[in-house]
Amino acid sequence: MKEALDIADDLDLGGIEYVKADMEKIIAELIALINEAEDDGLISTAQADPLRERLEILLAYLVKGGEKLTTVELLVDEAMGYLDDAVLTFIHCTYDETGGSCGDDRDGSEDRRVRTIKKGLGEAERSLRKAIKAELRILEDLKYMHANLALFLIQFLREFPTSPGRMPTGSEMELVPEQLALEKLTIAPNPVDKVVRFTAVGQGIASIKVEIFDLAGKQVYASGFAAGGTLKWHLVTSQGELLANGVYLYIITVRSPDGRVLRSRVGKLAVLRRTGPPVPSRRDDLPLRG
Repeated sequence: MKEALDIADDLDLGGIEYVKADMEKIIAELIALINEAEDDGLISTAQADPLRERLEILLAYLVKGGEKLTTVELLVDEAMGYLDDAVLTFIHCTYDETGGSCGDDRDGSEDRRVRTIKKGLGEAERSLRKAIKAELRILEDLKYMHANLALFLIQFLREFPTSPGRMPTGSEMELVPEQLALEKLTIAPNPVDKVVRFTAVGQGIASIKVEIFDLAGKQVYASGFAAGGTLKWHLVTSQGELLANGVYLYIITVRSPDGRVLRSRVGKLAVLRRTGPPVPSRRDDLPLRG
């Protein structure tokens, strides 16, 4: 019972509601921006519809999350009701004016009020455990939806003008696949502990550039172009700080001798530093888009 009560003290329904409301606001603003871009002729209806559909699916999941939050609140209220009943019964039992104790039945059996207290505590614990499990499921759902929304924003930012320090748009790059071709990009190791090597394989590659972003789309590192098709990175940000453990996004850009460029699709890189000996990691061979 103590464990359930301790966890119940940490229930932060207001915090979950805040995150949910924040995500709903972002989705609404994105839909409005897509509609405006469509009205201004910046994107076609064929481009806008899939974007709106993905956002509306996320919004529907958030609405369901709100319904689950109501369930959690009801379960907590139910648990508190059972506890109140148990406490009132206990107080009445303790200060019984007859002078007898709660367990003093003539036949030696347990007093009915004691059974009421035990039952109330048991029901309260069950309700709290259900509430805790429900809230944990909501938190997992929100984490999943937040990651999906972040990835959507990454793709979205590639299609619309952005400010410095944000992800570049597709229109900012001139793609000439017939003169500059990428066949494969290798990132090793991934997950990475100390140093990661990016290798681009293809035709006409004279130099390579790596950009790293967090899941919100903020750039944390940009290498600048380096000669050849391979670049090593020691997990240090552009500000000279050691990168924290977590999942990041990367974009690789290669350049031909005459200055033409070609970008990879967005990929994921996991940073996982270990205190023990280095553990062998798998290699990610990712096909690239022109």
